[in-house]
Amino acid sequence: MNQSHGYLHLFAALAEQERRVISERMRLALPAAKARDVLLGGTNRQSLANQEAARQRAEQLRSIFAELAELSARAEAIELNSRTLRRHK
Repeated sequence: MNQSHGYLHLFAALAEQERRVISERMRLALPAAKARDVLLGGTNRQSLANQEAARQRAEQLRSIFAELAELSARAEAIELNSRTLRRHK
């Protein structure tokens, strides 16, 4: 067995150990979060607010993209890069 093959086995063993540690952490954390009534995933107030913000931003940009619709993707990218658009935060 050459040296690089040994390192490969070492990294694989470390990755497997890390997987076990993460799995154990999650196995303990999920019931604890559930006991605290934490909502995990799915639709919530913040996700709905994010969706609404995305819809509003899309509406703001609709006229710009309609104006550029006849351009190639490359020409559209060049034109968009030349404009100053406020970044959404």
